Amino acid sequence: MAIPIPAPPTAPRDGSGSQSLSSTRSSSKSLAAVEVRYGTSLESFQRDRDKVVAEIVDSQTGQRDAIETAYLVGCDGGKSTVRRQLGIRMEGNFVEGQNLAILFRSSHLLSNRHGKAVMYQIVNEKKLGAVATVDGRELWRVNLRGIRAGQLQSLDTAQFVRDALGPDIPFEILSVWPWDAHRVVAEHYGTERVFLAGDAAHLLWPAGGFGMNTGIGDSVDLGWKLAAVLQGWGGARLLHSYEPERRPIGIRNVNEAGDMRADSDTQIPISALLGEDSEQGKELRAQAHDAILRTRAKEFQYDSAGVELGYRYEDSPICIADGTPPPPEDHAAYIPTTWPGARAPHVWMRDGRSTLDLFGRGFVLLGLSAKKIDASAFTSAAKKAHLPLEVIALDEPEVREVYERPLVLVRPDGHVAWRGDSLPHDPAKVIDQVRGG
Repeated sequence: MAIPIPAPPTAPRDGSGSQSLSSTRSSSKSLAAVEVRYGTSLESFQRDRDKVVAEIVDSQTGQRDAIETAYLVGCDGGKSTVRRQLGIRMEGNFVEGQNLAILFRSSHLLSNRHGKAVMYQIVNEKKLGAVATVDGRELWRVNLRGIRAGQLQSLDTAQFVRDALGPDIPFEILSVWPWDAHRVVAEHYGTERVFLAGDAAHLLWPAGGFGMNTGIGDSVDLGWKLAAVLQGWGGARLLHSYEPERRPIGIRNVNEAGDMRADSDTQIPISALLGEDSEQGKELRAQAHDAILRTRAKEFQYDSAGVELGYRYEDSPICIADGTPPPPEDHAAYIPTTWPGARAPHVWMRDGRSTLDLFGRGFVLLGLSAKKIDASAFTSAAKKAHLPLEVIALDEPEVREVYERPLVLVRPDGHVAWRGDSLPHDPAKVIDQVRGG
């Protein structure tokens, strides 16, 4: 499998916006089959029914090479070469906001009169935004929103930073770069042997940290399915489940990030009186304080746990519905559930482990009844399909209460594939569906 990996900050870029593979080869001791190459770009690829051939080039030497692989995953960013060659469009709202990021150095910022912080919210009649730490010491980034086309040439970036920090804090500007904010998702997440993940599949406002969460979710979902197919127990339709599971989550998270940013921009009062030492100025500052807490709490006070942990695969072809309606969805709060397609919940067990420690190496059938359950028919069906399955009996009331059913089948990625009050009449049918057969 050839996967484009972002180059480290010191590595050269190819100028196209696509991320790079590496020319300095290295292998992980824990993943001996993995080879990482920095400074190497994907130029193109060819595919047929049996393989993918990736054409790569070393950006320093110009040497070209071909990698033959079973599958290719384009994790190559917003200007994805893989997505463009597949002819997949992005759908949604492009350039919802034009922005300018300014990287600067200031060793005095942490000693300002407001105290130490990793982010300072800037609210005054000239500026609305935030100054965020880069290294926790002296490197900072400030963002200017609402830049118009052609404005960059005349923009006084030093004055902008001065307006944000105040006149008494010295600084040194290191770099300035424009960026556009989008709310878009790929119309498809791949086809046959070539797939998209991360920013290649969705571009969103950098609010809430949802971009990283969504990209990792893509990789986890696609990763176990690729492993299953390569190991021989994944069914012919398993990889087809990637898009119907992950694309709705991409749409959900892209919109959540965009709405979060819009709320923070429109609900904070801006007035020339904000800085005045008067009762009206004090009242306006209190209003701004309340608005900042209300609109930014999703990012910094765990009010987005429902987005990050509560997502579920409602229309998954490899999760077996039990006839119950989906539980209420709350983007702010995570509500534990074992509804098929949801993440199996965390519960502390008596031995100090989390239930989450039980998952990740294959399928797990949890038996949560005080009575012993004969799961031999289930394990026999799994063995016949070569599906890795572990049966774990847990006589723990707290786990049984949260998990809602006495039998819960959990996938390698920690999502619930099936649940029931008793073993299914046809275990082989269940096994076949959850493995994409």
